[in-house]
Amino acid sequence: ADLAIVDPPYVRREEWDEVPAAVAAAKARHPGLGVLLWYPIKAFTRPHQLQHAIRRAGLAATALDLVSTPVELRKNALAGSGLLLVDPPAGLVDALITAAAVLGPALATRPPSWELRATSWGAV
Repeated sequence: ADLAIVDPPYVRREEWDEVPAAVAAAKARHPGLGVLLWYPIKAFTRPHQLQHAIRRAGLAATALDLVSTPVELRKNALAGSGLLLVDPPAGLVDALITAAAVLGPALATRPPSWELRATSWGAV
């Protein structure tokens, strides 16, 4: 299966709306396409909006958020990274969760504090 890796710059606020629309359009044109979408975490508002847009588009997905610094301590600076996976290859989500268990403690700016959030909808 094909996997598109998407790493938008998120320079403009509108990209948070444009990116999920582009993912939905790509999936409509290529139903078998897997998508791995990266997004920054400075706060959870925009990542949650992105996830809800993917859900509203009717796409099954898994979101993995690795937070290396408590969001409330960063004040608009990068606190972590998220990956949204739509129809990923078998085993990829498990492999990323395993990797996060190693990366989390290594990247934690306030050891031992780090967090992995995993949310899945419509995915098996």
